[in-house]
Amino acid sequence: MKTFEEELKRPVVRVENSSIKPYFGKAVEFYSDKVKEYHNAFSEMNKYIDSLEEQLDYYKKDKRFEVMADEILKLKSKNKLLPVVPQFVADWFENNKDNREYEIYNINADISEIYRGKISGVNRKLNEIQKWFDNPKNKPIETIIKMQDGYTVEKEKKFWLKNKVTGGYLYKFNSGGFIETDVTTYNNRIYKKQCLFTQQEIDNMETGSYEQIEVEE
Repeated sequence: MKTFEEELKRPVVRVENSSIKPYFGKAVEFYSDKVKEYHNAFSEMNKYIDSLEEQLDYYKKDKRFEVMADEILKLKSKNKLLPVVPQFVADWFENNKDNREYEIYNINADISEIYRGKISGVNRKLNEIQKWFDNPKNKPIETIIKMQDGYTVEKEKKFWLKNKVTGGYLYKFNSGGFIETDVTTYNNRIYKKQCLFTQQEIDNMETGSYEQIEVEE
């Protein structure tokens, strides 16, 4: 009967040198090739870096490129400071560029008259551009002045208006007037566009029974 120590003794496995040598040789050859590949890749990368540094030194010596770099930086800085305005403000700005100061005065005068109840009829409420000028958060005068050096038009959010009762979507005609339709069943892009409303348009409408659904264009 074997003792406990004899049972735990690791068995002797005889591996001939001739049997393992071919596999070991292949492994060494494989990794040697990989090391050579990486070495060559790093060597090429270093050559490329040296080439870039030489080009950079050349450009640094040429004043023309220095001036161009300064101009690019100025343009980037300027673009960051451009005011961002809604499309209707941009439209007003362009439509009144020949007599802008006078039109600014007119808008503020009209706003004052509306608040004093001096204007009646359809013009007794502030329109879209008047509301924008009347909102101090917009810094209207400062913004208009800055726009003379350029501006960016903000991308307005668009919404579908879905009737909470009927489930229909509001469709607007170019000539005026509205109907309800099921916009989700149509793939016509132009048709769907007629069902899109900006927040400014919605604010000027009575849409109490309609749900606003934001649409990604």
